[in-house]
Amino acid sequence: KNQRDIIVKRYLEDEDVCDYMVYNEIGMSERTYRRVKARAFYKLSFALRLEVYETEKTGGNES
Repeated sequence: KNQRDIIVKRYLEDEDVCDYMVYNEIGMSERTYRRVKARAFYKLSFALRLEVYETEKTGGNES
């Protein structure tokens, strides 16, 4: 519920709002807000299949 509220209020409503406005409106501390927002984007990226995989770097010049 909080994750959805954050995304909707911050990015999908007509009115431009800042992060501090959102976390004050929903009664959440800034630290908790940032953690919940990060988790929401993580879950949203997987739902939209926007995953980015880190590749293993090798140490030499392979030709």
